[in-house]
Amino acid sequence: TFPSDWFTPTEECTFATLKRASVLVPLFHRSSINSNVDSAHGNSELYMLLTQRCENLRSHGGEVCFPGGKQDPEDKNDDIVTA
Repeated sequence: TFPSDWFTPTEECTFATLKRASVLVPLFHRSSINSNVDSAHGNSELYMLLTQRCENLRSHGGEVCFPGGKQDPEDKNDDIVTA
């Protein structure tokens, strides 16, 4: 459970009232810039890819976020397509 100050619902929160959404958390290894040894030899750093939302969006414009978001009808209830 979450501490009560994290989330205070203003209405009954049920699966029927929630909107489906999915995000992708892309993690990848990349060779160190200051190294002549490649990642196959264990000298790599872990990175996470984030995106920045367009400034002119109605909600959360300009925020840095994971790729993905609200599920659209053309996603056909597929969480992978949504992300």
